[in-house]
Amino acid sequence: MQIISPFKDYYDYVSHIYGVDKSITYERRPFSFSVDEVSVSNGILCPLSDPGKKYFKWLAFCGIIYLMISYDSINYHIMTPLELEKQFGKSDDSKYKWATRYFRSLRSNSEINGKPNSTILGVSKNLNAPVFTFSSYHGWNFVRVDELIPVLGNIGFAALMTPEQAYQEISHFLCNTIKPSPDEMPAVSMTDKERISSHGFDLKQSFRHRK
Repeated sequence: MQIISPFKDYYDYVSHIYGVDKSITYERRPFSFSVDEVSVSNGILCPLSDPGKKYFKWLAFCGIIYLMISYDSINYHIMTPLELEKQFGKSDDSKYKWATRYFRSLRSNSEINGKPNSTILGVSKNLNAPVFTFSSYHGWNFVRVDELIPVLGNIGFAALMTPEQAYQEISHFLCNTIKPSPDEMPAVSMTDKERISSHGFDLKQSFRHRK
């Protein structure tokens, strides 16, 4: 995977170990178009922020979401299981259910982080981006995607995934999810004439009476 980026992340050095495959390119540049309002079919709500105390947003990593927290609205990090329990209590607590209706079907706080989400997977495909951060916007019908791509090494992601695994997950996601693998694409139907031509026969001359 060839990485084009204005910054370095904790898994970048892995490309020098595996070798750079230029057929897979990951551009970690700021989004060049407005992504403030991305419509989603099934909304995802963030817990309500408490200005001056704590703020929340989500990290999307290859179609999987992780809840993040900040105490200054600038420096976010992925919430640990201990922080999740401290903020929201147990899964059957009313405070936990209030946090977001998306959480209601979950059995424990540990299931919040690292949860695949089909809605965000669709957003990721539309943005052509395996990694980004976002928050809920206008209720739960939209998500607000941040302009800048997050530095995973600065938000605690290295504690969840090794550099090698992160590199492989992103590379595989770009190659097989954002850009579908040819092996998984439906077969293209061909006409009889196209089949004959593909085998080297001349359509103007009968292959039964060749001289």
